[in-house]
Amino acid sequence: CEAMLSLEVQCEQAVLGKVYAVLGRRRAKVLDEGLRDGTSQFYIKSHLPMSDSFCIAPDLREAASGHVAFHCAFSHWEQSEEDPFQEATLTAEELEELGGPAASAEQRPAVDRRHPEAQGVGDGREGGEGRDEAAHGHEDEVTPGRARFAG
Repeated sequence: CEAMLSLEVQCEQAVLGKVYAVLGRRRAKVLDEGLRDGTSQFYIKSHLPMSDSFCIAPDLREAASGHVAFHCAFSHWEQSEEDPFQEATLTAEELEELGGPAASAEQRPAVDRRHPEAQGVGDGREGGEGRDEAAHGHEDEVTPGRARFAG
C-alpha cells in the first residue's frame, strides 16, 4: 500500500506547462483541471504518492517562478503497482547488473573518503576530537596539530 495525497495547484497559464512537468516527474495522477471562474488562474486537482511529495514545494515554486499556490493533504491508501519484493526475485546476473551484492568493487560507486560524514566523524566541523576530549574532563590535553598559547 502507498499513501496518496490530494494536491490542488493554482497557477497562471504562462507557467502551466512547467507545473505539469513537475507533476509528471512525481507520478501525479491528474483528476481535474480547468480555469477558475472570473479569474485568469488555472487549477489542477491530482493525487500524488506521498513518497514523491517531498520537496515538491520548492520545485513548484522554482518552475513557476513563485507564481503558484497549492494545497496538499492526505487522501487515501492505494495498492502499489510495483513488486515490493523485487530484489528477492532477481537472479544473480540481474543483481550484478544493478550493482547489488554480487557487484565487484570496481562497479560500486566511489565514496569520497575525505568528507567527514563519509568517515563517520562528528558533525563535519574542525576540531571534533578536541571537543570530545574537553567534554570528558581532559581540558589540559592538547589536540595534535594545534598550538596552545598561554594567556
